[in-house]
Amino acid sequence: MTLGAAAPDPRARWALALGIASVALIYPLGIFLGPIALLFGVSVLRRINGSAGILAGTRLAKAGAICGGVVTVFYLLALSAELAALLLFGSFIPAS
Repeated sequence: MTLGAAAPDPRARWALALGIASVALIYPLGIFLGPIALLFGVSVLRRINGSAGILAGTRLAKAGAICGGVVTVFYLLALSAELAALLLFGSFIPAS
């Protein structure tokens, strides 16, 4: 009896898709998709690691979580810059 390859978890593909979408749509939807991709990717990684080798897709889930994390950090840095400008200069950073 031979063992087949581990079945890829479809949620890992969804995590990657969310991560790519958060990068591609960074301005209008990235603020929502980034944290969702990060949390979803981490939860899929935990599910795959807890499956004792039955599920595959670790690299897909990691890539989705990393993309979502990068977008989330970018928005947190932008928010920090806005708050620093407000505290230091009394107004937000001008858009133009």
